[in-house]
Amino acid sequence: MLMSNLLGAIPALIGVVVGVADRVRWKRGQAVRWDERRVDVYAEYARAIKRIHMTALRMVSPHMADDRARRINHEDGLAMLAQADAHRTEAWEAVLLLADQETTHAAFRPLQANFPRSSARLA
Repeated sequence: MLMSNLLGAIPALIGVVVGVADRVRWKRGQAVRWDERRVDVYAEYARAIKRIHMTALRMVSPHMADDRARRINHEDGLAMLAQADAHRTEAWEAVLLLADQETTHAAFRPLQANFPRSSARLA
């Protein structure tokens, strides 16, 4: 009697083991997808910061000894900086959505120092 009960429970136990393994595999896949998305968001934010930096360099290029950037006039540069800052703000909002608290705090410190009057806020 005991042996038949045990044999009857084996399919259920196999089902539980397979279900647990599938769930672990699914969770691992989800984590990888979120990690890939985070990397994309971080890279976009870095590109937005670089765009601001490069625009500023182009505005002051005649005053620099190593001039590799094409010069832009002050008015055009300010307009380009405003657009670049708007893009940076959008990229920052994506970082806030996907990054953990430690990452957002680490990223916010230089942001606050370099863009004190910008629309960037730490949630």
